[in-house]
This record gives sequence, C-alpha cells and structure tokens, in this order.
Amino acid sequence: MGWRNFTFSSLLAAVVGITLSASFVQPCPPLSFGVKHRLLSNDTKFNHSTMYKGSMFAESAESIESDINSLSQSTRLLVPSNFFLFLAAMLGRLLLSIQKSSLSLNSVGTASLVCVTFAVLYDNLVIGLGATHFSFSTLKWLSYPRFYLHFVGVPFLYTTTAEIGKAAGVSWLERDSIQRMIVVLASVIASISTRRFVLSNGIQLADTREFPPQCMAQQLVWFTYAKQNFLYYVAPSIVLAFWSILVGTSALKLASVAGAWLIVSAVGVLIGSAQKKHVARFTGNLVEVTMLWCMFKSAVATQTV
Repeated sequence: MGWRNFTFSSLLAAVVGITLSASFVQPCPPLSFGVKHRLLSNDTKFNHSTMYKGSMFAESAESIESDINSLSQSTRLLVPSNFFLFLAAMLGRLLLSIQKSSLSLNSVGTASLVCVTFAVLYDNLVIGLGATHFSFSTLKWLSYPRFYLHFVGVPFLYTTTAEIGKAAGVSWLERDSIQRMIVVLASVIASISTRRFVLSNGIQLADTREFPPQCMAQQLVWFTYAKQNFLYYVAPSIVLAFWSILVGTSALKLASVAGAWLIVSAVGVLIGSAQKKHVARFTGNLVEVTMLWCMFKSAVATQTV
C-alpha cells in the first residue's frame, strides 16, 4: 500500500513540469532589475545605468514608465507568484497531516519536521507575495526570518532522518548515544551557520540581470545572501541529502518502504538544487516541499509496519 503513495510525488512533479514549461510556450514580459529596485525602494533618483531589459539599457523616461506598467501587470500573473503560494498550501496540508498522524510530537525529529515545514511554508509565502504586496523595507524585514529558520532548521532534520532509521530497525541508529550525538552535531552546525550569517553582510535584492530575459524568475522579487558561502549556507543541505541516502539505503535493505521515501527525498533535493539559477528558483523550493512530504511519509511508514 505504501508504494502507491509515490503517485503523490509523481503528480507534484508533473504539475511543476507543466508550470515551468509554460515559460517557454508563453513567455512573460521581462522585468528589469533596475525597475524592481526602483519600485520597491521608491527611489526618485533613478539611475539609468541600473536599468536592464533583455540585452538593452533603457534610455528614456517612456521606456522606464513602460517597464513600471509591465511590472504592475506581469507580477500578478498566476504562474510565477501563485506557484509558491501553491507550495505554501501543500505545506499547510502537511502540517495538518502531521497533527492528525500517530507521530509523537515530543520527539526531537518530529518537532524538527514540524518547525522546518512551517519555516518553508513561510519562505514560500514571502516569495509568492513579494513586491506585489510589500514595500522594499517590509519585504527585506520579512525575508530575514527565512534565512535564520533555514540555518536552524536544516541541520535538525538530521535528527528526523536518524529517528526514522531507528524506527525502521537500522541497528547502528538504535543506540541512544548515537541519537544524542546527532542532536549535538545538529546544534553545533546550526549555531555556527547562524553566527556566520549574523556577522556577514546580510541580504540583498536578488540580481536577475544574468537570467534569460523571458524566464519566469524575472517576474519575482526576493532577497538572497549578500555574499554566498558554500560551506555554511549550502553544505548543510547537501549533507542532509547524503545522510538521507545513507539511512534510506540501510532501511531499504530491511525491506522498509521508509527507506525508499528517504532516498526519493534526497535525490530530489540534489537534482532540484543543481539546476541553473533561474530554474532552481522554482525547483529548489519544489524539492524542499517534496522532501518534507517524503520524510513525513517515511516516518508514518515506520509506524505501520
């Protein structure tokens, strides 16, 4: 019966595939990085050199006005923004499913799953609403919690995976000392990553000038790291993926469907995060949602064996 649940992941992947392909069938009008920044910050002293549209710089007030009108219309298209709102709705459904399940909310792993689900839901809401509802300062203020929740939440999903492995009967995860060690490791990684971010240059408006002019990511406005740091910002997610593969493989050898769900979640994260930046803006969030659902399915599978 558990294998039939894979249709959920297939359906979600199909919906996203159709959504992303729509950008090639019916491309949206491109939005310049300069206009995004100007509209959000209400900067009256607009610098023409920051105005970028496709491969040409705007040279007149008419072209600037045209792009502002384009921004006010195209950012309200259903596909780009509502894609993230759809993901947020899926996570809301996941929270309800966790609450109704037999999983113990007193365990560190389940509590981490709930917290990260809420965090990713919040992330998708902020990106989905973006500049159509918030000013520059408000959007930036609302974006900061996304990053802090990411730094704290992702490492603690190591504990979720470990508890699933233990419940599935993976012998080397059944010792309490191993489980405690993983909690300590998650705490250390979360603390280091958060401290690194606090001492960094913070966040800035995502620069989409290198994106293809007609891609859907041009319709979005979001904040990203002012300076990328692979070791502290990206590596914890990759470690989570390989950790899930390791535990999932061990559980799968015991004929546990929970292991299959963990492997699906990990492979999805690795593939979705490895796309080009303008595509990864969508696939990255998609695979996060898929990962959380797969972890939930995996945890529930251990309760029904």
